[in-house]
Amino acid sequence: NALAVGVLRELRKSDASQGRDRTIGGWIHGFNEARDLLAGGRAAEAVLLSAELMEESRQFHLDGESARDIAVLHGRALLAINRLSEAESLLAGTADEAKDSPGAALEGRLAHVEIRLRRGDAVGARRELDAQGAIVAAAIAGRKPEGVTALRVQALADLSSGDTQAAD
Repeated sequence: NALAVGVLRELRKSDASQGRDRTIGGWIHGFNEARDLLAGGRAAEAVLLSAELMEESRQFHLDGESARDIAVLHGRALLAINRLSEAESLLAGTADEAKDSPGAALEGRLAHVEIRLRRGDAVGARRELDAQGAIVAAAIAGRKPEGVTALRVQALADLSSGDTQAAD
């Protein structure tokens, strides 16, 4: 992960030196870096970069999939540093906007489940997670990144309800 972040930072420096940092290509490099920062546990850095990317997405007039993807990424980064209200506000509606992309919809819904868990609503979180059963199963079976996230959130839900056996 650190290697990937390093490579992406070098790409972004190169983009900047060539005046390409404010292009869609430069934005994509930044998105990938923010995603890798979050995956590597560097959530505070991911929050800063994803906030910058959200602003750039407005300047590029990005909508649809790209705008939703950066909103979900920024929301997940906010969640990782326990800024629950901001994450919840940002993620509101992202799952509904992702009707064409079950994986993106699942990422947003899983973040909502995790917000509920952090607020102590284990029952509501379990109900919301169970409602995603078929999509979760497909993501896990398909070895999708959101399937890994789903397994982590399922374990958190199991732990919150006191089921340590299922959490293993």
